[in-house]
Amino acid sequence: MSSDFEFNNDRPDLSALRKRYPQNFPIPPDKLDEKKLLLILEQELKGWQLVVSPLPENPSQNRVELFREYMFRTFDQVLEYMSRVAPICNTLPHHPRWENTWTTLKIYLSTWDSNHIISYKDIMLARHMESIFKEYGETFINIHASKRIEKEINEFISSIELLEKKGNLNEAYNQLNQYLSQPQEIFQRETIVSTVNKYNQFIEKVVQKKFTEKEINENKIYFKKELSRIIELLKYFKPKIFFSYAWGQEKEKIVDELYDSLKNDDKYELVRDKVNLGYKGLISDFMKTIGKGSFVVVVLSDKYLRSEYCMFELYELYRNSSLETGKLLEKIYPIRLEELNLDSLDAWGELSTYWQDQFEKIEKLGIRFPDRYRKIKSINNELGPLLEFLRDINALTVPMLSKDDFAEIKKAIKDRISDVS
Repeated sequence: MSSDFEFNNDRPDLSALRKRYPQNFPIPPDKLDEKKLLLILEQELKGWQLVVSPLPENPSQNRVELFREYMFRTFDQVLEYMSRVAPICNTLPHHPRWENTWTTLKIYLSTWDSNHIISYKDIMLARHMESIFKEYGETFINIHASKRIEKEINEFISSIELLEKKGNLNEAYNQLNQYLSQPQEIFQRETIVSTVNKYNQFIEKVVQKKFTEKEINENKIYFKKELSRIIELLKYFKPKIFFSYAWGQEKEKIVDELYDSLKNDDKYELVRDKVNLGYKGLISDFMKTIGKGSFVVVVLSDKYLRSEYCMFELYELYRNSSLETGKLLEKIYPIRLEELNLDSLDAWGELSTYWQDQFEKIEKLGIRFPDRYRKIKSINNELGPLLEFLRDINALTVPMLSKDDFAEIKKAIKDRISDVS
């Protein structure tokens, strides 16, 4: 049998692992208020997100971190950036957990001396990092579907498969622990996390001598089978395609037909509110998720252009494209459900008046509805550039779209996936 499950009488000595963190300061900072933190991420640190992962020295304890991935043009730029950030880290004093792979730098921030939570120190350091990074120009990152991430997944799967063949379950699950702490897209992530957590609990009980030898062997067999299942799930990498459209339209069936056709191809992970939102799901969160998408089918109609939900999804896509229509064009696949005369100044005037009226109505309600105020204000502010973009773009009509089982739009998606790097 492998020595993978041999433990000493006492818990392992973790003191050496804990030395990876600096000594505690006299007064550790408090945890940042959750509402304030989310507001900062939404309005200021838009490229950052919260991730949760197990502590390497104690997998039963989670740490919360701010995560940001930067892409540079050259490896020398990465080193230069890190050297410029380092003095600030020492001055604060606050130090990141970061990973460098060629021109990519992944940054994780948490306040270790306050039990790995997010405090004002993390926000201060993130602000400095953002300020310095702006000098290097735009980011070239594509979280949702990139060959680079697919390559990383394949390399990781190979390492786990090798550990599985050697019978080293402990190391395999430890690596899974660390891998799941990163925010890349993973098919059935929650299922994998649940299994890894069960394994951690099993190890905890083994250390505490709460299992008999027979029970240990039975669990080893179970978790070996689960590891094989996880490996298959990790191999299930599919680009994610979103659908942005107005509900309740007479021609909405074209969305159903396209959805079913792409589903039958079994090449993509499809995301649609009616299917994926779920009971009690937050529509606002779903809109933000679409806004970060890299492949989004946008079904245009007059109802779409007057829908707060739809237009905010389009605005979020525009905002996440750095307010550049060229980048927005790379992400969306537009369909015209009906004739939209966006060349007409009268049509522009009607839409402009409509959204200005919506804004004035929400403005009169004051700060009682801050989220809705922000959404309608954003739509109203960026309506001009968005209408100009939609006027200029060559969108498929329903007859053109459905020809040859949606061959043209499928080809456009396939070509775009091939271009992503």
